[in-house]
Amino acid sequence: MSLLFLERKTIRLVFPFTSHKTQLTTTTRSFVENRIIYNNFGFPILTHEYHYSISHTPTLVPDDLCGSRGVWIKASYINHSCYPMVRRSFIGDMMIFRAQQDVPADTELKFGYISGLEELHERQSKLKDYGFDCDCQICTSEKNTSGKKMKRRMAICQEIVDIFEKGASTSLQTYNNLLDKMEATYVNPPSVEYRRAMITPLTNIITGCLTSGLPLQVIELVHRLLLALGFKIEVTKHSFRVLQWGFLIDEIVISLVDLCDAYADVEPRLLADADGVAKKCYLIMCGEDVTWEEAYGRDKKRGGTRSGMGMIERTEDLVEGVGGLKFV
Repeated sequence: MSLLFLERKTIRLVFPFTSHKTQLTTTTRSFVENRIIYNNFGFPILTHEYHYSISHTPTLVPDDLCGSRGVWIKASYINHSCYPMVRRSFIGDMMIFRAQQDVPADTELKFGYISGLEELHERQSKLKDYGFDCDCQICTSEKNTSGKKMKRRMAICQEIVDIFEKGASTSLQTYNNLLDKMEATYVNPPSVEYRRAMITPLTNIITGCLTSGLPLQVIELVHRLLLALGFKIEVTKHSFRVLQWGFLIDEIVISLVDLCDAYADVEPRLLADADGVAKKCYLIMCGEDVTWEEAYGRDKKRGGTRSGMGMIERTEDLVEGVGGLKFV
């Protein structure tokens, strides 16, 4: 048995004994290095700092924010899925796993080795480095989608971006019609295949509605984003509840914070419930919620639609000019 010592960014291997039974003497350096490469984790020292950077200013994230690496033996046994059921986060060298959806008993836990937001060919190429072809529900669904539908989906996404950048339309109905057409290119329900192509358009439209002071539209669009990511929600006059959790991304926390601010304007009775859901998403994403108030507390400028609350500075993968686009 070899012992692993993590010393900053170097790993020192110590073989305390030689045994013919274990055949340690025949273990080559290249074999050991190969196992370290494929089983180590790159990680930020504090996931909440990474979350805040990637969700607010993704173009300004420091290159070394995830520059630390380490080996966690038990965690290295967990397999990959592009639609993971658990989320990992870090506080120093402590790795935390939290379920991001209901997990039936005896279900194999899986998390994402890579981002599930990349294109199919990009994901497959990166995963080949791990020695396998991914056949998760997302990859299988996309492989079974006709090339015609995939091209149509990407063309609609680009059309929305072009309209944004040119400021060609301030009508929300224009964008909703395009999103409906994009939805029609999917065969499986969002619980099986989350609407990856709809994430950026929806978050951009939500931001446009925020700058335009349209809380009702913010509510409608955040609901749509949640449904597109496989969430099932129940909204009544008195409650906002998540019945089924879907695919979690950093932007979901931001969008739920936007939802809270919109509810504060038009339906304060739902604010506490929505705030609780937002905080739970933050807990899953970051591993802890101690820093929630610091990041998104009600005393912060969180991006609300109320005239007395300034907008938080963020980019959220915004296309050029969208921050100043006004909707009607």
